[in-house]
Amino acid sequence: MLSNKVLAKREDISSSSSSSDMEGMKLLLHLLPPLCVHWIAEEMTVTVLVDVITNALCPGDSTCTEAIYLNGLQQTVVGIFKMVVLPLLGQLADEHGRKPVLLLIISTSIFPFAVLAWNQSKGFVYAYYVLRTISYILSQGSIFCISVAYAADVIEENKRAAAFSWITGLYSASHVLGNLLALFLPEKYIFPVSIALLILSPIYIQIFLVETVKLAPKRDQDSACLAKTIKIIQKRYKSMKDAARLVMSSPTLRGISLVSFFYELGMSGITYVLMGI
Repeated sequence: MLSNKVLAKREDISSSSSSSDMEGMKLLLHLLPPLCVHWIAEEMTVTVLVDVITNALCPGDSTCTEAIYLNGLQQTVVGIFKMVVLPLLGQLADEHGRKPVLLLIISTSIFPFAVLAWNQSKGFVYAYYVLRTISYILSQGSIFCISVAYAADVIEENKRAAAFSWITGLYSASHVLGNLLALFLPEKYIFPVSIALLILSPIYIQIFLVETVKLAPKRDQDSACLAKTIKIIQKRYKSMKDAARLVMSSPTLRGISLVSFFYELGMSGITYVLMGI
């Protein structure tokens, strides 16, 4: 009799765990399509951007030194500001939810390409660089990080590595699909199609993605605005300082950070030199 009760309890636990896993998978599956569409839309513009930027900045030349300098300046500015913005976005996602932060950072990619779709003259190319720099500061790297945080919210701990691998694999597959789509589409349709896909991604997130962070009730609504601002800045600074101390004190995290830094440095150098050719 006792063994039957134990077996029944184990079956209940197993079925509860299975249903929880299925629910987590359903939530994660609503995140993957907009990410895939977003990455495809960004990647399909890469080959066209080289021609557009070169024709606008260096008409008639096969190479464009100005574009190389602008890309280098853009990468430097993005790298400096990302050191501050990326931890800040992560903390905002923890406090205010993954969904609103994802909506913000994914939507920033729409405006630079909309500028080039409207006009591809020299002035508009400069405007593209300004908007794209802001977009990169907010979205480059942060989309992947917050997506991983969302996956960690909805997937059981022993299955998170697989979920993170799916997101990484989807990122790589999206780059391949974006390049293939750019090969088959006429050049004049690439920017309109890309913008349509970039708009579709936040719409899908807004409609289908379920928020996983339980927001804390607001208590100090009547406090002074200046005091609240100072308190928020102090809190952000303390959080970033604690994160930096954690990375520096852990040999594993420190090694991962160094490997990631040199890998991204090499890849970004190759990418931006090719963009300037």
